[in-house]
Amino acid sequence: MWTLAAIGDSHYMLREFVSARGIFEQMLNEYKEMNPFVLVRYGECLYETGDIEGARKYLVAAYELEGEDVFDNDKYLKVISDLIS
Repeated sequence: MWTLAAIGDSHYMLREFVSARGIFEQMLNEYKEMNPFVLVRYGECLYETGDIEGARKYLVAAYELEGEDVFDNDKYLKVISDLIS
């Protein structure tokens, strides 16, 4: 699981959001455990590829599991601020 997460994160850091989105989506389909890092990165990729409502769903799920600590960019916290306050 962590190998795929690292590959997805590398694509994310390179701003290759479509590729990263596919990897994180694969992880969500294959692994049943809810991992906050995967949820937040997937949500961020959804946001960056234009799926704002989908992004909000996954960003909130990550927030519910880990709180603000899982977010390394306040930009994405602002996307869900109306849902978590």
